[in-house]
Amino acid sequence: MMNRRTFLLATGALALPDCGPNHATLLRDVWRPPEVRSTALRSVLDELVRLATLAANSHNSQPWHFRCREGSVEIRPDFARRLPVVDADDHHLWVSLGCAAANIVEAAPAFGLSGEARMREGPDGSHVQVALAPAPDTGERSLEAIVGRQCARSTYDGRPLEATAARILAGTGRESGVDVDLLVTPEHRSALSELIIRGNATQVADTRFRKELESWLRFNASHAAQTRDGLFTGCLGAPTAPAFLARMFFDGSFTVERENERLRAQLDSTPAFAVVTGPEATPAGWVAVGLAVQRLALAATRLDVAHAHVNQPVEVAALRGQLAKLVGHEDRRPDLVLRLGHGPPMPRSLRRPTEDVIERSGG
Repeated sequence: MMNRRTFLLATGALALPDCGPNHATLLRDVWRPPEVRSTALRSVLDELVRLATLAANSHNSQPWHFRCREGSVEIRPDFARRLPVVDADDHHLWVSLGCAAANIVEAAPAFGLSGEARMREGPDGSHVQVALAPAPDTGERSLEAIVGRQCARSTYDGRPLEATAARILAGTGRESGVDVDLLVTPEHRSALSELIIRGNATQVADTRFRKELESWLRFNASHAAQTRDGLFTGCLGAPTAPAFLARMFFDGSFTVERENERLRAQLDSTPAFAVVTGPEATPAGWVAVGLAVQRLALAATRLDVAHAHVNQPVEVAALRGQLAKLVGHEDRRPDLVLRLGHGPPMPRSLRRPTEDVIERSGG
């Protein structure tokens, strides 16, 4: 049977650099500082959409289309990019649209605009609309956070959050009926960690979950550059390798025991967790969660606090009730779980070109 040492030796022998030239160039372009010099409407909308695509989204699936109008940007679901196993009811998809909307709202003031996000219904389905209107320029700080934010799936250094930072983070996410509960005591962190570990074991043992995850893994820089989506293994702290070889050894190396060992080390190093609970289990409620959690992530970035999603207890339906009880919201469905702490930056993921996700419309 393939063990981890054999896998690392095999992949290491043919390992590719973490960032090939093309990949590095694409990264610089995707995460470049915002351009706010042009006042032409098309240029402004293009830049707002680019910044929206930098938002958090599950598996880096980027499940969105953007329709630009003179006074708004519509964010529409791309169901071709849904995740039917890990996200069977499209919860994460709608959260992702809310995260993208939050980036537009936060960035708009730097372009002399204000933004307001709301759910809309239309003949071609539900979508998120960000209405734009002239406003004073106050958004430079948000722009820095938008391009600086990342999901840091690393082991943290264990230092506790400062009280001021914890208070800001808990308060930043709360809006539109969304609750953000910070778990910082050893007892609460231990109880949550056990739910995360149990959820992880359930998922890793599920053949359908494994196949879906593998389909979104990008095993080397060249592979990631070709698709500009998915989970680059370098972002996960895993070795890079030729895709054919990595897929050959995936089943032998991706085991419950090894994944729980890796995850346990990360959880044990985490001084605080945030559990986010929305107002209702509907697309509108999930968009509200996305708006709140993206703002929380931007606030964490400003405070130099690392964060990463550990959503196993909300993705495994059998564990949601226990998580809801832990945070005192037994009448509602918990939506997201984040680790918060201090740790090194990780390699970044790519995004698809703006022209691939944008649609312009008059009126």
